[in-house]
Amino acid sequence: MKFNFITKREADKISDTRTLITKQTFFAGDGRIGYMERGTLSDLVEQLEADAPGLLRQYRHCFECVKENFTITTGLNKNKHTVSGADYYYLRFKKGLIELPATVYEVERIGQFIKDYAYGLIRTDFTIEDLIEEARSN
Repeated sequence: MKFNFITKREADKISDTRTLITKQTFFAGDGRIGYMERGTLSDLVEQLEADAPGLLRQYRHCFECVKENFTITTGLNKNKHTVSGADYYYLRFKKGLIELPATVYEVERIGQFIKDYAYGLIRTDFTIEDLIEEARSN
């Protein structure tokens, strides 16, 4: 008797109807709304590198977890920083036994990106390094 098992990866390819967001379509332009302007991301990363490398590491976690299809296990509540007054999302990503926290500040439409991902509307194929490279190339 021969069994035809579908592997998890094959099953994901068959049933994945989410919209693929690439590093090009993540950014606004060419009639697209996008989630962020290229210049905004470049400025954000420069500021985080200089002033908050720990927060930049959390942004890396966020984008890597989204790329690797982790589940967001926290609510999607927007919080307000007590000192700066800036809006942010505190997220916990989980896949198997791995759980990673990430704090992501509301910059342009990043909150919508998080919600679209959490609601299963989108998937991605990039990390924040790919976005930084794309932002700086144009």
